[in-house]
Amino acid sequence: MKIISLMREEKIIKEDLVFHYIKSTGPGGQNVNKRNTKVQLFFNFQQSKNLSDQEKVMLQELYNDDTIIIISHEERSQKQNKESAIQKLFNEINTNLIPRKERLATKFPRSQKTKRYVDKTRQGQKKKIRNSKICLDNEE
Repeated sequence: MKIISLMREEKIIKEDLVFHYIKSTGPGGQNVNKRNTKVQLFFNFQQSKNLSDQEKVMLQELYNDDTIIIISHEERSQKQNKESAIQKLFNEINTNLIPRKERLATKFPRSQKTKRYVDKTRQGQKKKIRNSKICLDNEE
């Protein structure tokens, strides 16, 4: 697919990416309160020129909006989080563009159906015996 080649040449798709940097939580000490290390990556796949129409339709089925949003805040530096977000985006796109095999409906063999029917009737008879009330002559 075309996406695999996009992974090798990130500069092709970088024009479609929008980054927002915000303050992150987690490790980093006092630095975490001063630096915008958390990365939000926005990728509008409908406007991307690098994806075919078929690939856009496949992505549209999975995402309600035309934009994929990836958040990365695991690392302490903005640069590492940015690289991590790009990698997450490529992984997300690659896994979602693999064509899924349609499930074939299986048919039960006749012997299985009859065995199931016999088991059901046997179980029903057991329950019928349990629920039957014994009528004694004294209680009438």
